[in-house]
Amino acid sequence: PALSGPGCAIAGICDVAPLRLAFPSEKRMLAGAWRRRTSPMIRGGGPARPLSLVVGSAELPLLRKQTADFAGHRARYGLPVTYEEIPGADHFTIMNQMLAPQGRITTLIRQLFEWG
Repeated sequence: PALSGPGCAIAGICDVAPLRLAFPSEKRMLAGAWRRRTSPMIRGGGPARPLSLVVGSAELPLLRKQTADFAGHRARYGLPVTYEEIPGADHFTIMNQMLAPQGRITTLIRQLFEWG
């Protein structure tokens, strides 16, 4: 979906193509128009809204790679982006950084609203 304001994305899949290896019966779904619609990595540019991308350092390698790759993708188009790995966090414990008033993700979200 298009950003209407600043955003914060946590450990995301930015290109669904690798999922076809895990779900071979879904090859048609993971190709073509659906992939273009759901994979921001294969679209040019993106919205010119500030976006913070965060992922835990203990997250799955594919999620860390795709989050970092998406930050690079936005940077290549000159779009406002930050990327950060939260030390020791995984797919579940990273949420503590958003729930805590002084958590790193809470801080990033505050900064986004000051920025954008």
